[in-house]
Amino acid sequence: MRKLLMTILVICLIAGITACGEKNESANTVSGGWEINGITSQQTLPEDIQKAFEKATADESEYTLEPVAYIGTQVVAGRNHMILCRAKTSDDPDGTYKVAVIYEDLEGNAELTSLGDFTLEDYIEGEGAASGKQLSGGWYVPDSDVTADIPEEVQEAYNEATATVDWEWSEVAPLAYIGNQIVSGTNFALLCRGDYNSDEKASELMVIVVYEGIDGNSEISNIHRIDITSLTEQSTKKPDVKRTIEGNMKTYYEMSDGTWKCDDYLYKYRFEINGRMPNAAVDSSFVYLSNIEEISFDQAYKAAGLSSNSNDYFSQEEAVLVEMN
Repeated sequence: MRKLLMTILVICLIAGITACGEKNESANTVSGGWEINGITSQQTLPEDIQKAFEKATADESEYTLEPVAYIGTQVVAGRNHMILCRAKTSDDPDGTYKVAVIYEDLEGNAELTSLGDFTLEDYIEGEGAASGKQLSGGWYVPDSDVTADIPEEVQEAYNEATATVDWEWSEVAPLAYIGNQIVSGTNFALLCRGDYNSDEKASELMVIVVYEGIDGNSEISNIHRIDITSLTEQSTKKPDVKRTIEGNMKTYYEMSDGTWKCDDYLYKYRFEINGRMPNAAVDSSFVYLSNIEEISFDQAYKAAGLSSNSNDYFSQEEAVLVEMN
């Protein structure tokens, strides 16, 4: 009996140690399942994400995209990666900021699913503003050769400004230097991440503005928290119509990104499904646009209006019949 009690005690101790040692992933996860990139001094993308980025942006024709900061990841059937980019054109070689969302599937394929604006002026107002500092207008995107790493003078200003700050976060660190503004002195904007000690609070993404006076002294002039989900909501990379097809059931469109569109719904696949219905003398053909990876001939003809069972029909989000012969 005594041996049994000792065994139970040892098991409980091991379980307690294991529980204490486990990393609570929810501390880094925000609404929508996004996990903010861990604090790191390395500003380049991790190697695997760099490869996905290059694959996904290889065919981007409107902009030349350069990664500035890896914001975070979201686990889906594969992974979504959110990356702050400098977007250059021939007319704008200095570039502006865009938030790219890249989907990487389980087989390593990658595509650019959205590309939205990131306007620095939208993120420079918030709590902690010091009086007398101009914080609107006149912001400049740093030269591309300095966003890969935070310049020494910017890092020194940040270190001085934050040296005596009593953060509500357990740790705060910059992910990227994203802008400057000349006032009576200089404002520096940095994209930062803040972590909490509490497992009940998620990490936060924010823009911190550091003011460096003409006397060389630095202080925080602004902190603006960013809802990471709002970055995906405003990211809207809309594909162009590549081809219009007049189906005998519906008009539909082949899009420039490889998707298909009908009645304002987008579909991943176009299936031409052939076969012979029961008691039919000839074969029939059905063309469906679908978000379902596979549609059998049995499903195709029943959903075409030949079934009395409502369960045999697709919702419009799932699939739509555009041609029937």
